[in-house]
Amino acid sequence: MKNVLVYFAILSGVSTAAQGQSVINAYAKVTNVSGANLSLSNVNETFATFEAGEKVLVMQMQDNVIGSNTGNNANFGNISTIGSAGLYEEATIQSVTETAGASQTIWSETFEDQAFGTTTDNGITAWSLGCSGATPCGVPAGSGRSANVYDGSGAGYSRLIVGNNVSNPVKWSSEVLDISRYTSVSISMLLAQAGYDNGSDYVRAYYSVNGSAEQILTNGNRSGNFGAVSATASGVSGSTLQLFVYIMNNATNDFGGFDNVLVTGTPGTPSSITLTSSLANTYNTGANSSVQIISFPEYTNYTTTANLTALPWDGNVGGVFAIDVNNTLTLANNISVNAQGFTGGLPNPTGDGTGCDAATYITNSNSYARKGESIYKVTSTNYRAARGKVANGGGGGNFHNAGGGGGGNYTTGGAGGPGWDGSTGGCTPTSGGLGGLDLSSYINASRVFLGGGGGGGQQNNGASLTGGAGGGIIIIRASTIQTNGGCGGLSITANGASKGLTGNDGGAGAGAGGSIVFQVNNWSLSCAVTTEAKGGNGSSVNDGNTHGGGGGGGKGVIIFSGTVPATNFSTSNAQGTGGANGTNGGAGTAVAGGTTPSSATADADGVMESSSGVLPVELLNWNGKEVDHQVLLTWTTAAEKNNHYFTIERSSDAKNWEIFEIVEGAGTTDRKMYYDLVDEEPMPSTNYYRLSQTDYDGTTEVFEIVSVKLDLFATNLLLYPNPSNGLFKIKLPDVLLEADYAIQMFDVNGRAVEANVSQEWGEVVVDATSLSTGYYFVKVAVGSYVQNIKVIID
Repeated sequence: MKNVLVYFAILSGVSTAAQGQSVINAYAKVTNVSGANLSLSNVNETFATFEAGEKVLVMQMQDNVIGSNTGNNANFGNISTIGSAGLYEEATIQSVTETAGASQTIWSETFEDQAFGTTTDNGITAWSLGCSGATPCGVPAGSGRSANVYDGSGAGYSRLIVGNNVSNPVKWSSEVLDISRYTSVSISMLLAQAGYDNGSDYVRAYYSVNGSAEQILTNGNRSGNFGAVSATASGVSGSTLQLFVYIMNNATNDFGGFDNVLVTGTPGTPSSITLTSSLANTYNTGANSSVQIISFPEYTNYTTTANLTALPWDGNVGGVFAIDVNNTLTLANNISVNAQGFTGGLPNPTGDGTGCDAATYITNSNSYARKGESIYKVTSTNYRAARGKVANGGGGGNFHNAGGGGGGNYTTGGAGGPGWDGSTGGCTPTSGGLGGLDLSSYINASRVFLGGGGGGGQQNNGASLTGGAGGGIIIIRASTIQTNGGCGGLSITANGASKGLTGNDGGAGAGAGGSIVFQVNNWSLSCAVTTEAKGGNGSSVNDGNTHGGGGGGGKGVIIFSGTVPATNFSTSNAQGTGGANGTNGGAGTAVAGGTTPSSATADADGVMESSSGVLPVELLNWNGKEVDHQVLLTWTTAAEKNNHYFTIERSSDAKNWEIFEIVEGAGTTDRKMYYDLVDEEPMPSTNYYRLSQTDYDGTTEVFEIVSVKLDLFATNLLLYPNPSNGLFKIKLPDVLLEADYAIQMFDVNGRAVEANVSQEWGEVVVDATSLSTGYYFVKVAVGSYVQNIKVIID
């Protein structure tokens, strides 16, 4: 069967993930921050890579936010200080240090998935058939002649590709493979024959790197009765690889063939990344903290061709979808990070426990369900179970059969149902897990969180469920988001996971909604787009007795740090419902996710508008051109954050710079800003200009260099009179009169001759009256610009 790494699918701009969704980001855990250097682990470059010159986001996913709130009481897991949790910023990679990883299969083929007699490889095109020599492409007509997938069992082989009874060689060509990720590539394939009896029958295997000339594999040129051999190559490196096999056989019912093609390689895995400048925020990598770096792919324009998603958060990396489009992002598909956030807690592994226990908030006992994951990274096993919430993660259910708490984010998660004691109302006081905390006081466009995971339900009959995962994070920066034509509706969602029915055990808490950040200047929506960061619904108990339903997930948040679309756009951040505690009428339900955020300044609907974003000045263009012997410099920004001023520097050699002008920035704005500046006295040669931008805190970003070459000699210089007696004048453009110019005279043999040069009344006067009559040349030079004028002295 074929095994093609998913990595190759991203060459078209999208990469295939599970359930028809595509991932466009790379991820890595940051284990240490030292200035501009980041040490990495848990690197995932399945769908994208970290490369020098590319943008990334650095994000504090978890931090030691609970401080000393670690006692076995209801205060466990309360926020002591938010620390750096949720902070993120954009950076640019200067260099990447890689280490060789374990060898991986890049591509393999055994042809076992192909029907006998086929002449092309089905599915992903792996091999195509052509011909070599004088024979037209295709197998020559005639009885017994073939080039196809062959049943070689009679000769001791399974399916293999063959050429049989062909008068000229047939050529099989593989697809072009991307090997750019790999430092050392090896190739192997089985070459086989049956009935070869002379040197004119052969099988030859080649490879080509980067489209260059074909190279023979070791043992790749076999003729006569060679049986079967393995043809190989090793140490291959480059960007692309293609394989070729030529088969020649003139004998009826005999064949030459190849099989078991394997391409392996050693990928380079980033171990550290150096950024172009130190990070603005402080990031913590301690035991209860977690930082990750996410590739921030930049496009001029981008049109979706598949539903987009992120890798699920796995405790180290994932959970974040991010894209940067300089001009227009065209939505033709959905974007979803539903249930990609903090994971839900497991039900207790040991199905036991009796009575009602409302007093245990933390424990390592296997009789208690596990807490949902949160912005506090739990490393102590003594904290992992029981009903105490942990920051925005829901608490697990206590015995007996209590429900898990819902995860929190913009609002709190709901508490789990009470547990079973034989009464209609269940355990009093409740043994259900506490809901995850509300983080609304900390949330803005510069600080966002994954939705908290729901707590697991307590079980003694093996019927409970794992808590729901929270929603992930979506960050979209674009000048314009548009949809083309009519559609049935599109969605951008970061919903927490709901949980289904459980039996006669405690229900699982739901995940909280995640976070969506738009830094978008313009919206052009021709069809409806729905944006959601909803909390999930808690698990319901499917039993006549009162147990404990799962708590509902809290709301997520949708943030606009740019404009808000006015038409064809809707938002929904509803909290999740609590699950039913049982099927009898008096059982009631677990608590729903919070309706109202705790922050007095937070909007209850979970939509924040005009929030200043973390992403810095977005430069759309930066240009220079000559206008009437002056230089016009122009630049445009899509949005600005804390932009104090721009600095424009000038140079004649792009090495030595001087400040030419300082232009005030717009501070913070989501509007497109236009700037222009005129250099009225440019240097009479190539002028280089460098633009940089400085924030109020002194942080500076330097943009690219533009050059403008002044065409000072667009028309010939005026020299008069000509002919003359040796006394003549040269009219120079005004800009040259202020420049360092040089004037020399030469005879017809190229020898320099004496002449006196002076300047008066805006003209250059040349006195060559001492020269004899004849033809001469005057050379006018300004920098690299030179013009020669023929003069006659009579």
